[in-house]
Amino acid sequence: MRLKHRKKHLENAFITLLLLIAVAPLLWHGKDSLLTIPDGLNQTFAWNKMLKDNGILFAVDSPTNQLGNMSAVYYSNINFNILTFVNFIFDTFTAFIVNYALKILIGYISMYLLLRHLFPDKKNVLLIKLVSVSFAILPSIPIWWVALDSVPLLCLAFLLIMKCEHKKVNFHVFLLLLYPFLSFFATVGIFLCMLWALGILIVWIRDKSLNINLVIGLCCLAVGYAIVDMKLFYSVLALNEPLSRTLPYAPGPGGGDVTDRIADLLMTWIFFGPGESWIQAVYVITPITFAALIWAVLHILRKNKNDEHIKEREKLSSYCISAIALLGAIVAIVLIGYGLELFTRIIYPILPFMEGFYFERIGSLNRASQYIFFALTLTTLLEITRKKKAKFLLYAAAILQIAVVLTTQGGFAYTGNNLFYDKNVQKDSELTFNEFYDEDFFSYIMDDIDYNGEGVAALGFHPSVLMYNGFSCADCYLNTNPVSQYYAFEQVIAPQLERNLAHKDHYENWGRIFMYLYADGIHWQPTRNKASNPVELHINTQAFRDLGGVYIFSRAEISNAADIELRLSGYYADDESIYDIWLYKVQ
Repeated sequence: MRLKHRKKHLENAFITLLLLIAVAPLLWHGKDSLLTIPDGLNQTFAWNKMLKDNGILFAVDSPTNQLGNMSAVYYSNINFNILTFVNFIFDTFTAFIVNYALKILIGYISMYLLLRHLFPDKKNVLLIKLVSVSFAILPSIPIWWVALDSVPLLCLAFLLIMKCEHKKVNFHVFLLLLYPFLSFFATVGIFLCMLWALGILIVWIRDKSLNINLVIGLCCLAVGYAIVDMKLFYSVLALNEPLSRTLPYAPGPGGGDVTDRIADLLMTWIFFGPGESWIQAVYVITPITFAALIWAVLHILRKNKNDEHIKEREKLSSYCISAIALLGAIVAIVLIGYGLELFTRIIYPILPFMEGFYFERIGSLNRASQYIFFALTLTTLLEITRKKKAKFLLYAAAILQIAVVLTTQGGFAYTGNNLFYDKNVQKDSELTFNEFYDEDFFSYIMDDIDYNGEGVAALGFHPSVLMYNGFSCADCYLNTNPVSQYYAFEQVIAPQLERNLAHKDHYENWGRIFMYLYADGIHWQPTRNKASNPVELHINTQAFRDLGGVYIFSRAEISNAADIELRLSGYYADDESIYDIWLYKVQ
């Protein structure tokens, strides 16, 4: 008995160590950690800090000090889930670390509870813990963190509620009102509600009786999401002004033959995962799963069919595989519809309030199904194998998958990126949190010009740097904003769009998100290299004034400043900063 307890303690200590390793590189480097800029440093960090500094982090329709006092409702990606509460309590970077640890903890508990329900045999416990770790540490975009990692928890809730008496209300169902505080409607919530409704229909057909608890559960989810994502629903359903996301948008899944584009889209989203939420299944999970399941099926078929244990395992496997196959088919249909632009031509005209919604995000649910499938494979093999060496290989496979995820680099792989980060070997485009925002540098500029809320714009770097540091931006990166704002900013940069067709094409496709200043010879992409040559800026200065613009922070000298009614107000340089700033003021 004492040996069993010691073994259990060692297992728990090992799992805890693995989870801590995922967070340790960020704790070690602190604000000198390498953090992803696209969909990371250039958005939610600045949005959270700006809303918090203005006391409107939990406001729905209050004016901000950005884009001519644009309403907080347009920052709908900052919903009222648990991540926002953490941002309210801690400073921006500390909140990031806490939320990252919370994402890993929720992901582990969520997947562990589901797998323990599906595979309750005690000898499966360690394998289940290892699979849960690899799921919990998967990289994803920060605003999607708990939304993706809590999906298994909702799957478990559905399975438990499905077993309730159909006609008698179980009041535990009302706990689902709290689930959306771990979720995000625009990322996965809408798909979870749709799949829950589909589950109600399947159970109804199977049992020939409507499960009232499942229906109540769906209603609770809807109410919970309406509260947590209030800004999103308000902007879509209550505002009369058209939103920029309804504008034509044509980056698509890529050029070339439509069949090739769809095939590429399916392969990417199903086996690798989208860029915002990697699955990391192709190196270990996919080959092991398919090879092992074929062997397992053949092995089971040779067993005595009267063996009740084997029958139960076959039944469980068939249920899991059927559910995952159904989800895979739904994802494939949606992605094919996206590739063929069926949503644009058919669904959006019927449901105009859904226009601009990214239906292809349903592919993000594949990460949960892939790891459930992985656990099914390993536990099945553990059940039917008798050789110790073979069992050892199963545990080795689970640990190998953890190693793959931990060492993954690029994208939102914060653990891998910082695990191998050497401050003495710096790449030009990789910036740390401190380098990107450089609070001391911009604080000095703010004090030097006696800044008092005037509108500013950035040339040659992301406006989020200025927003984070307390400036009122006339330019921005924002997922949702009024169409009028898009056209108003287009007037500012119209002279440059007429000169450069590439800039015009970029703004027509991405201007609904990126409202940036353009100039030949300089780009907003992050770099440690300081501009050595002057650039020409072509803008409509009066249109910039109309947006409240007063200052332009430029990483390069503007050679034609006098021609566009700009006056050099100051030059700021610091050897320890990646920025050299030429500060111009509208005359």
